[in-house]
Amino acid sequence: MDYEKITRYVTEPRLLGEIEDADGRGAVGDPSCGDRIEIFIKVKDDHITDIRYQVKGCWGSLASAGQLCDLVMGKSIDDALYLDEDDIVNALGGLPEEKRHCTRLALGAFHYAVRNFLLHHSGEKSEDFITQ
Repeated sequence: MDYEKITRYVTEPRLLGEIEDADGRGAVGDPSCGDRIEIFIKVKDDHITDIRYQVKGCWGSLASAGQLCDLVMGKSIDDALYLDEDDIVNALGGLPEEKRHCTRLALGAFHYAVRNFLLHHSGEKSEDFITQ
């Protein structure tokens, strides 16, 4: 585990916050631990131009959401959707097994944000944001 990087995501979260006029937003929670991650995205020309997150949860969720945001910033939607749990864990230098569910929460919230964006972009009726 890269303790320095994880500590930075917890104590100095660079992309923590909300995008008021987000093009897509999604949230996922885990009732067993109480953690909840919400992701907000701005998209231009099918590229993620801004991304922010809100977390109610443990250090694993803060680090996972922050790392996910850093990994997908500036990428095309298509490329960003290829990101998986192992990519986040590897970028963090590893995570204890009991914290790996945090990466699934971050990915789930991101996928819901992209889905929300795509539904709005296609003109189909969509919720204001998608949550689980």
